Amino acid sequence: MLRMSSSTKLVEWIGRVSAGALGWVLVFMGTFGALFGLVQLFFGPEWRGPVGSLVVLAVSLLVVAMGIYGNPTYRERIHATLG
Repeated sequence: MLRMSSSTKLVEWIGRVSAGALGWVLVFMGTFGALFGLVQLFFGPEWRGPVGSLVVLAVSLLVVAMGIYGNPTYRERIHATLG
């Protein structure tokens, strides 16, 4: 088995931390977008159709899912669970 140098471990750790941080940013942005879509859907102006709000809600939920999957810890758990 090959040994990893300390610089390789450091770069790998930085990559995992930055991927985790970006994942959480996506989760928070998606949650904010979903809340915005729900507010616009239920309390928005009557002349605006619900289609735009539903599209915003769907895209926001997709962004949340991408943020959860982008987090290395959760990705490893998903891979371990699914085999």
